[in-house]
Amino acid sequence: MLPSEEPPASGDAPEEPEGEAPAGGMAGAASMAAQMQQMQKALDAQLAQITDPAQLEQMLAAMDARVAQLPPEAGPMFALFRKKIEARLAALQAGADGAKPEAADAVAEPVVTPEAQEALDTFMHAALIGRPDLVKSALDRLLSDQVPARSLADMVDRPGFGDRFDRATEACASMEGVAQTSRDLAAKLEAGRLELARDPARLKAAVAGLTGTLRQQSIAMRRLEAAGAFAVPPLLRAIVDGTDPRLEIMAERTILQIGRSAVVPLCDALPSLPAARQITVCRMLGSIGNRLAAPWLASLASAAATTPDVRQAARAALTQVGAASAEPAPLWTSLARDYLVGGDGLLPYPAESRQAMWSYDADHGLMPSVSGSDAYLDRMAQRCAVEAMKLDAQNSVALSVYLAAGLRLAGDDPARADAGTLSPAAMVMAAGPGVAQQVL
Repeated sequence: MLPSEEPPASGDAPEEPEGEAPAGGMAGAASMAAQMQQMQKALDAQLAQITDPAQLEQMLAAMDARVAQLPPEAGPMFALFRKKIEARLAALQAGADGAKPEAADAVAEPVVTPEAQEALDTFMHAALIGRPDLVKSALDRLLSDQVPARSLADMVDRPGFGDRFDRATEACASMEGVAQTSRDLAAKLEAGRLELARDPARLKAAVAGLTGTLRQQSIAMRRLEAAGAFAVPPLLRAIVDGTDPRLEIMAERTILQIGRSAVVPLCDALPSLPAARQITVCRMLGSIGNRLAAPWLASLASAAATTPDVRQAARAALTQVGAASAEPAPLWTSLARDYLVGGDGLLPYPAESRQAMWSYDADHGLMPSVSGSDAYLDRMAQRCAVEAMKLDAQNSVALSVYLAAGLRLAGDDPARADAGTLSPAAMVMAAGPGVAQQVL
């Protein structure tokens, strides 16, 4: 797809070069890279002259209609040009009509080199024709640091590549000498997909896309749902800012689509939000209907500073989530014990080695801090136990949960026990035999 020197009058996609195909070997890769650079410069110049978003939308529609007719090797080029057009479109819709495409494209897109694309093509072709020697060579290149995980994900997830990649990895499963290496590649692919899905700049751009065209809304919703809990901070900020009623509605709808993964970050923000936004979050938590939110809702409903309308919204949400009690102390204690024993569904992402713990700051919104998966449940148990003891200082069950979780955390991190404070073991002894028995 070679951009013309003049902007298209009818909104058609720029023309393609005739008779060009990716060349094999290093010389072919260099030639292809030079051609793509020239074409990118031409497209940038063309996009800079376009100030009508409708014209860019027509270009995207024309590209979508033509991409299925092109050979697979043209896919990366089309994907790159599509991203540039989408970035210019986003800039125009945000009011930055004079922005250059380079400035508008604030999202750090994955860099896909011709060499990486060639290695992926070689891997898929060699796997499907049963050539383990070529497969191994291609896998070594794809697993190297020269191909970042996010770049691998960007290549594989382009139109026309995913099914072929899956067939190739299935073929490798029974291929001598490369089965484990192909599984390593699949793991790298999943890591790259997570990186792309949770990239803050991409999430911010996706939230902005919620008020775009129907096509942009669909893409934005898919990206935000894939990010799960990590999409909640920019979505909640859009709701709290309250500057765009349409964006508020779309952000709330997206959070409801994310569902259970959004519960804990929403709950952690709930006490610090303005009253009007507390009502909104209560309504969302009630609609999601997950009982995990019950302690936060009960605390909000019983707090002296809570306004009557917020209290009513919190109580309604408590009913919707099926809370066993409206008293916050027993709910916090019960949840603390559930975290301590590792209840089902309490680890947000069981397949991952790290989890996010959330805190809310009025200036920066929701902020994640990383915890190892092994420590996450114990830290959440301690957090819930502290809330229970704030409400009832004589709550021996909450104290025992707090101490038991502390003992496990100290065992996982010996330096934590020698940090100059009273060790968990000493705290257990000081609490007396009754609490010590409960801890055991």
